[in-house]
Amino acid sequence: MHENFKSKLNSLENQMRTKHDLECAVDYKSICDNCGLSHYTSLDGLKGIIENQYLRMGAFHQLNDPQEIYYGIKQYCDYLKSSNLIFHPEDKIFENTLEKILEEALSCHILSFCKNSDHLPAWRYYADNGYGFSLQFQKFFFKPEKYGDINTNLGIYRIKYETINQYNSFFEEYKSNITKLKDLINNNDELVDYSTMLAKHILICAQGLKDPIFKDENEYRLFMLREKVKVCHDIIETIPYHNNHVFSRGCIGNKKFFKFKFDVSNIKSITIGPSNDFEQAQNYLKTYLSQHNVLNKIAIVKSKYLYRG
Repeated sequence: MHENFKSKLNSLENQMRTKHDLECAVDYKSICDNCGLSHYTSLDGLKGIIENQYLRMGAFHQLNDPQEIYYGIKQYCDYLKSSNLIFHPEDKIFENTLEKILEEALSCHILSFCKNSDHLPAWRYYADNGYGFSLQFQKFFFKPEKYGDINTNLGIYRIKYETINQYNSFFEEYKSNITKLKDLINNNDELVDYSTMLAKHILICAQGLKDPIFKDENEYRLFMLREKVKVCHDIIETIPYHNNHVFSRGCIGNKKFFKFKFDVSNIKSITIGPSNDFEQAQNYLKTYLSQHNVLNKIAIVKSKYLYRG
């Protein structure tokens, strides 16, 4: 790779990632205190959170709906093709590179939150069809040291429920520079590096874009993209962040994830899913939380919905 191409590639990649985070990442101060963000989970998930004091950041292909991220990927790929920013489809370089990034080269982990702690679709999809619980937090307990870190892209993002036609400013703004960079390519290695840069940026953008039909979810995501990471159950790696919070690796069966440790006292309330018998679930929760010395710190709330999943 000649130096001019490499320099321009790295510069453009940094510019685009910085632009993305400035426009899409949530201002930490705006959700630090009284954030109101909630996490939906099953009974087993709730017990795991209380007992282990961590939340799981699962790989994107292990989401409740692993196909949802492909909505954004398809939107961006179609836009790049229509703008002639990727090469002729017969070359398959870009498609192969994107597939490799999604399956092997990158570790993309997501932890989802909802602004509404009692939302019927969320009960159905994310909390055991209404038999689960939602945990509302007093403060958002994580502050990224910085956005745009090439090796550990980590940020809090509010999901946009839009089509690419409403949400293509990143590529539109840099379209001219991307085209110029594309014209500098003179060998296959540079073509692969160019395709890799675009594919990585697509993945970062796509995780924050969902079909408009889901807009009532009002979802937020803690998103981590780590490059060239081997995630193995016998290799433990911790990543220190603000206030000594850490991420560490975990594995249950064939599911590999990052553990996001936090203080359970930060849970403001637990809403009982509408499919549960409220009195029975409430008594169970009181006994369970008392056993773990957090009963007096957490309010127990009844869902407003009459629903049986």
